[in-house]
Amino acid sequence: MLRDVTLLLAVAGVSSFAGCIPSENAAVQVVALPEEALPSATAQALEHGTEFELLSLEPNGGQETEGENRFHGFEILGATAINDRATQAEIVSAFERGIADNLEGVGAACFAPRHGIRVTHDGNVHEFLICFECWITKWYINGKDAGGMSPTSVAQPVFDRVLRKASIRLPKPARA
Repeated sequence: MLRDVTLLLAVAGVSSFAGCIPSENAAVQVVALPEEALPSATAQALEHGTEFELLSLEPNGGQETEGENRFHGFEILGATAINDRATQAEIVSAFERGIADNLEGVGAACFAPRHGIRVTHDGNVHEFLICFECWITKWYINGKDAGGMSPTSVAQPVFDRVLRKASIRLPKPARA
């Protein structure tokens, strides 16, 4: 019963974000997300991790490739360490907001990731391979598959702005 009430409150909170992309300076408050939408281990790693890094990836039509400078099979176009806690919080808040916008876990089958996050938490490396085009994120802990989540593309403008500010090359956008 309590879980149903929590989910109902989360959905009610999500509706207030529908169609709304906040300005860069807007404060965002994300409702508590159900465990199946955002595992607590994921939230802990993202919100309290160290060595936070944001990556720009070449999606290569969704095909993994071998070679150096790869993030789970996708070429790293550039990466930037995010040492500023406010910027980390902004990235995490936007990502969590995308998950809150898609509690049903809707996603497409394309999976052509253009973004990644790497963060260390409690001695473990958490990596997130993110496709905002199909709303799928793959989560890895110490290189092993740990599950996934389904954020909408609401966070992409935040990620892209942070990468551009760090002079990191962005991949070509997804076809409309």
